[in-house]
Amino acid sequence: MRMASAVTAAALAVAAVLTGCSGGGESDRASTVPTLSVPSPWRGADGATVDVPAAPERIVSADLIATELLVRFGHGDRIVAITDPEGAAGPDAADLARYPTAGSEREPDVAAIAALRPELIIAFDGIARRDELAAVAPLVTAPYDRSRPGAAYGWREYIRGVGDRLGLGPQSRGLVDGIDRRIAAVRDARAPGATMAVVRVSTDGRFGVLPGAYPSNLVRDLGLDPVGTAAAHLPGATVADCCRTLSDTELAGLRGVDVILVADTPDDGVDALEVARGNPVFAALPAVTAGDVHGVSAPVWTVWTPGNLTRAMDDVDRLVMPAVAAGG
Repeated sequence: MRMASAVTAAALAVAAVLTGCSGGGESDRASTVPTLSVPSPWRGADGATVDVPAAPERIVSADLIATELLVRFGHGDRIVAITDPEGAAGPDAADLARYPTAGSEREPDVAAIAALRPELIIAFDGIARRDELAAVAPLVTAPYDRSRPGAAYGWREYIRGVGDRLGLGPQSRGLVDGIDRRIAAVRDARAPGATMAVVRVSTDGRFGVLPGAYPSNLVRDLGLDPVGTAAAHLPGATVADCCRTLSDTELAGLRGVDVILVADTPDDGVDALEVARGNPVFAALPAVTAGDVHGVSAPVWTVWTPGNLTRAMDDVDRLVMPAVAAGG
């Protein structure tokens, strides 16, 4: 993750401008925009309750999914700052570029956030300096059940949970349901036994699995999981599996996979697919020789925002299904 991208002085300057703005009331919003009604009091995982304004006009969002939901459903004008939006991709990244940043999840700039006088801070439960943030404004954290291994990577529960915390539960559920309908359509259309895999490759040619359990869980949901291959996490995988390197022997285990996606980091100046083809073991895989290997965006396949999930499904429809659809 990049270092904090906004210094306190810059955020203070932004605060001086934003403090004089109304932030936009409900009467200024289109009738199609759902009303923001944050549940209060909010009860945290530790059992403590937090009184939250029902319709906060000044929000600091330190959670990428929360930021995307607020923007998507017409409440982006309430956001006065975000933390470093690493993981955003495509149009979402452009949307978020207009907001000042106040540090990162690992190191939020508490002084800059305080200067912005937020009425609500919403953050990932694991954010650093949370006690200091809670002293600035009501702090609501996104759902993360530490009692269940891998629970942080249940994207359905996470998106719905963030939506509930923002009073946008029906809208977030609609997003999840729409993605699930696309997943079901792929499952219905795939050929029996069809498989796909998603791998990463470093600039020096080392292959590995993607961070977290989300990529392989999505592939498993699609019914395209290459059971027994090193490219997929085992059920119940946790963040401890992040970025594990694959040996050539494990890479050769992808011989039976129909389609391989190679995750590429945008704007790093390196063509990951070209690097991957330089490995003779990879180049000899049947999917590669058949042309069923494609480069995809690493953020799209590692960070489970609604926008990234939609783009991952676009990748599946465009790059995977032509090779694995029944009767194809």
